[in-house]
Amino acid sequence: MKDYLNPKGYVDNNIFMVEILGMTNYCNLRCEYCDWEKKPYVPFNETKMRNVKRNLENTHSFIKMHFPDAQMVEYSGGEPFFYPEVVMEFLTVFCDYWVRIITNGTLVKEEHLDKLQAHGKAYLAISLDGATVSANKSRGITDKQFLKVLWTIDNCLERNIPVMLLCTLNEDNVDEFLSYTDFLYNRWGKYIDSGLLVLPAHVLSSYAVKHRSASVLQREEFKHAIQNSDNPLITKIRKHYDEIFSTDIRQCTIYKWSASMHFIDDEIAGDGIFTSFRCGMRGTGRIGCFNVNDEIVEDTYSQVMMEALKQNFASFKCNCTVDWDVVDKILSGVIDIETAEKWFKPFNDPNIKSWTIDHMESFQIAYTRGGNLKEPELRKRTI
Repeated sequence: MKDYLNPKGYVDNNIFMVEILGMTNYCNLRCEYCDWEKKPYVPFNETKMRNVKRNLENTHSFIKMHFPDAQMVEYSGGEPFFYPEVVMEFLTVFCDYWVRIITNGTLVKEEHLDKLQAHGKAYLAISLDGATVSANKSRGITDKQFLKVLWTIDNCLERNIPVMLLCTLNEDNVDEFLSYTDFLYNRWGKYIDSGLLVLPAHVLSSYAVKHRSASVLQREEFKHAIQNSDNPLITKIRKHYDEIFSTDIRQCTIYKWSASMHFIDDEIAGDGIFTSFRCGMRGTGRIGCFNVNDEIVEDTYSQVMMEALKQNFASFKCNCTVDWDVVDKILSGVIDIETAEKWFKPFNDPNIKSWTIDHMESFQIAYTRGGNLKEPELRKRTI
């Protein structure tokens, strides 16, 4: 794999994680709070897989060029394991990063776990809204699929593969949340204590689809229950749970420490066109569309980003509480690094710990005071 260097390029050393979204329209579930329009599944042929390999390798080079200090890459969809060959190639290409893969956990197989385990710095972010099928009503999950998700979690943890559970709180499951955390601790307590299994529950903002949020009464009861809980899933990151359903608008710093490369439809297996946003989590602050294969040579991205940084992004004061809010709190110093180390295995990594400590002061100012974090300095790369 060739690493390209552009001595005049835009470089952002503040980026912690690059979000790579591909195969966005393909999934075997129909979660009612998902905003993606679903399209039919189309198998990949040899040509498309060659494109996948080329596009992923050039994405790797693109990230090295523009975000040289990035610690983590995320791959999501859709359901990534609908195309397991892409996941396997992704793990091969990004062997030098922490890798987070978002999945519903219903299609994971033994050979996928073998690859994840061999990678050594990969974890699954698995969607699971509760301890029962009824709590997962919004996701349309069957009894068989529910058991398969539990199998996936069991086998990940037994292989020392970290798991982050993604629970979307809504009117169907919020009343059962504490029983859900009890279920998890009773089943996987030793993994929770060691930082292999975590649960940063979250609520979603409505975009194209209006989400059924918890009622006012449910929110009040949830807040009271959380305050009295001693479950380690909650106590380790209580500051996160204290702000769920909060109406206080804060200065979010996620768009400061993450970058996005969204390969819409099947472009990761096609020409390699991606769309980038200032906040990939919300899909807002659109920067533009680029072809990853052209960018590593022509690098129009540098020119566009330099112009984008001149814009005022004060609109990124929001009350979203996504699962990444916990990492935002850690990088901002709201949750201290000693707690983070005990909370989740990636923060035991010396490189991630060092990166967090080095950047914490600037993010903390932006997060706690609602101030404007100084944009990363544009500099020329030295070869």
